[in-house]
Amino acid sequence: MRPLRAFLAVAVALGLAPGTVWRSEVRPIDPGAAIVFTPVDIAPDARRQGPLLLTGAWAMASRSRSLGGYSALIARGDNSLLAASDAGGLLAIDRPGTRAMEARFLAITGTAERDKRDADAEALTHDPASGRIWAAYEGSNAIEALTPDLAPIRRVQPAAMAKWRSNSGPESFARLADGRFVAIAEVVRRGETYNRGVVFPGDPTTGAKGAKFRFAAPEGFRPVDMTQVPSGEVLVLLRRVEWGLPPRFVSAIVRLDPASLEPGTVWRPEEVLSLPRGMPNDNFEGIAAAELADGTAILWLVSDDNFSAFQRSLLVRLLYSPAAQTREKAPGSPERPSRSR
Repeated sequence: MRPLRAFLAVAVALGLAPGTVWRSEVRPIDPGAAIVFTPVDIAPDARRQGPLLLTGAWAMASRSRSLGGYSALIARGDNSLLAASDAGGLLAIDRPGTRAMEARFLAITGTAERDKRDADAEALTHDPASGRIWAAYEGSNAIEALTPDLAPIRRVQPAAMAKWRSNSGPESFARLADGRFVAIAEVVRRGETYNRGVVFPGDPTTGAKGAKFRFAAPEGFRPVDMTQVPSGEVLVLLRRVEWGLPPRFVSAIVRLDPASLEPGTVWRPEEVLSLPRGMPNDNFEGIAAAELADGTAILWLVSDDNFSAFQRSLLVRLLYSPAAQTREKAPGSPERPSRSR
């Protein structure tokens, strides 16, 4: 077993390492395959951390090889989620978090003909009004606009992102409520202090030119996805890897003011949010926001299992209520992200 465990650990490391040549193939989509959601136990006293309340976690499983590798997530207006895999697949989740929750495999039209570099969607964003979707591809530093039915409209490689390294490109990408688009690279380049970022005044696939900025991630963390909550704040999901057998993952979320994002400046988080202690431990790479009737934001997180036996495909639901942080003192320090368990 020791040689096998060592091999699997190396596989996970290669899957997470920027610039690696280890790439999972574009996997065939099996639209009729069953997907099972199994609730993950959460200790009642480990659900709350500051403004975040952990309200549910589910492990996803399927006999199909289509399941896994999810690194992007959006919440759509029809009470559904859409996740994208770095192996070229999509997962639509209807009625998430309910007893009637079910999922099905989908694909962007034409994905089967693409190679891994052109199918590695690391981030998704969308326009709630029109339903249009945009995907950001890490391997080719490309952005693609899609119809609500997932048909490609236009694909571009913005000049402002042209020198971002392969496998460390636009890991985080979001369309803001004011119409701007924001992309952040996962890795800080050697000799630099901050992550590279690009802000577009409008849709980059229709000609909007990007302007460069820098993103200040907390030390040791990498930005892996971002979303904007209904109240306006931008939340960036962070990850740190602690290598071992098996590897452990530390996740956190930073809160930023979109009004402070200006070309040529450093975009700095206003607050670092630790995740609740009851969070299952895995490689969370996708985050999406939705809104309840009372204005409370729901955050959905999805994990990338890297198609590894050490990891799981997890879906997690959190309530985000900044007012709760002022009403009660949360255990631990929000300035020092705690290890998710």
